Amino acid sequence: MVGDNGTAVTEFILLGFSGFPSLQVPLFWGVLCIYLVTLLGNSLIIVLTLADPALHSPMYFFLHHFSLVEILYTSTVVPRMLTDLRSTHPTIPLASCFTQLYFFSCFGVTECCLLTAMAYDRYAAICRPLHYTTLMNQGGCNCMVGASYLMGIITGTTHSICIFTLPFRGANTIHHFLCDSYLC
Repeated sequence: MVGDNGTAVTEFILLGFSGFPSLQVPLFWGVLCIYLVTLLGNSLIIVLTLADPALHSPMYFFLHHFSLVEILYTSTVVPRMLTDLRSTHPTIPLASCFTQLYFFSCFGVTECCLLTAMAYDRYAAICRPLHYTTLMNQGGCNCMVGASYLMGIITGTTHSICIFTLPFRGANTIHHFLCDSYLC
């Protein structure tokens, strides 16, 4: 990327919470605690849905994948944010910014698609109870989950490439705590 002055941008400055230096330590500990609870809760859901045969139904199959994607989604943003809260000069290299934007978009879209599949599962269970077992068989559930991941990958790739092939104009500061479409 080349800025207006002709110099190549190699890193971005994430301003995030830098305007509140007195809040950075409490924010660090608060975000860390919430992140650990999120990891623990979603990991527990994954383990329980795998371990208990009574939870091998379509609803818990989708919940299992949703918890996995939630762990991955929060892990694309929170560790970097925690690092930046403890840093005096929070910068992110261009390649890391691209990677974060890609995975943020990918897992965000995957979550939305999984929520749609979960909504269809509930619709089929409530409105079509006699056809539920034929509508929500293992093959159909696998296809819906696979399509969710595929849509996430396609959208994340397209979104990231479109953002990073645009000419960069302006300062290399981002008034946020993550790399997102705010770059343009």
